[in-house]
Amino acid sequence: MNEQINLRLPSKLLAKTRQYATEHGYGTVQDLIEETVRERVFEEKLTPKEMKLVERVIKDADENNGWGTEEELRKILRKR
Repeated sequence: MNEQINLRLPSKLLAKTRQYATEHGYGTVQDLIEETVRERVFEEKLTPKEMKLVERVIKDADENNGWGTEEELRKILRKR
């Protein structure tokens, strides 16, 4: 279950946040904030084995035209 919180930001910061969210393919400012918090809370470094796996996935996607848009990728990653 998700819980709702309220967040107050200075007007200038909110304006810049909205601009950033739009320019980087976030659907809403809330999506940007949620991803940013998730990155901070669950920040982990990849092991060499995990990095090799990432490299294989990238190579496979390159070879098979498996890339979508940045927005599609962000939607998939947000679900995890």
